[in-house]
Amino acid sequence: MSKFSLPAIAFLVLSNAAMPVMANEIAPIDLTFKAYQGYFIENGIPSGGSFVQKARLGQIDAETLVRSAIEKQRLSPETINDKVYLQKIDAALFKLERRR
Repeated sequence: MSKFSLPAIAFLVLSNAAMPVMANEIAPIDLTFKAYQGYFIENGIPSGGSFVQKARLGQIDAETLVRSAIEKQRLSPETINDKVYLQKIDAALFKLERRR
């Protein structure tokens, strides 16, 4: 007999139902870090210190990163409307901006 209870199985099923459909979807924190590393340079998003500076000035935000990831087919187009996903990117940007 499995160690999973019925509520645990139901939770897993429901949480997987909310998962993105693209196999190569990228987590918000990973998206932010990849952008910092220069993954979106060809989209006009700088890397390193310039990335952090532009994020501080509001020139790079969650929507900018999501749009770039959609262009690179790392996110489904519907992600641009996912408020929770965008909030997670905003939180990651905030942490990156405050890091010294």
